[in-house]
Amino acid sequence: MRQYRASIKFCGGCNPRIDRMRLAEQIRKFCLEQGHEVIYNSLDADLIVFLSGCTAGCSRRYSPPGSTVPVIDVNADSVDGIRVEENQLGPYINGKIPLLLPRH
Repeated sequence: MRQYRASIKFCGGCNPRIDRMRLAEQIRKFCLEQGHEVIYNSLDADLIVFLSGCTAGCSRRYSPPGSTVPVIDVNADSVDGIRVEENQLGPYINGKIPLLLPRH
């Protein structure tokens, strides 16, 4: 069975309103528990979590248009346009991952 690759793509971190490293670690641990490989700052993946520390959304700025790869777009305390309390970001994002990647 093929192992799926999840990429966590960071912004530059110039104006973070959330703890991106803590959130990335929560996502990484969950993905590994689900049997997925975790890579960073790559667009060559089966799922991309764009992780921007503020609302500018810089992590997604250079992604290719028209890509069919599923994404989760995090902009500060917003996930795919829905506001989420910072302490609930990890569980909220991790709840979305199984909907986009099958478990191994």
